[in-house]
Amino acid sequence: MTEEQAREVRAREAVEHLQQAALEMIAAMRVVLDLAEEAVRDPEPLVGAASSSAQSILAALLKLGADAGVHKHDSEAGAAGDHRGSSGVQRIRVS
Repeated sequence: MTEEQAREVRAREAVEHLQQAALEMIAAMRVVLDLAEEAVRDPEPLVGAASSSAQSILAALLKLGADAGVHKHDSEAGAAGDHRGSSGVQRIRVS
């Protein structure tokens, strides 16, 4: 086998691999499109999952805030922007 024939064989093998990969990508996209079609036809499971996820994220953020010592502005803290008695954010006036 000559060097040119060896290159042709390798090139043919490369094309065959690329064709197989393309066919697998097409199959994968068909599955994605099927799932998208199901979501469009019946969005309830998707809406329920999104709502559940949002509630979980909100709960986690609230817990993180509580763990970090972030509290609502206490009425005993004084006027708006006065956070000297709290461990929350202190507003600094810039003029």
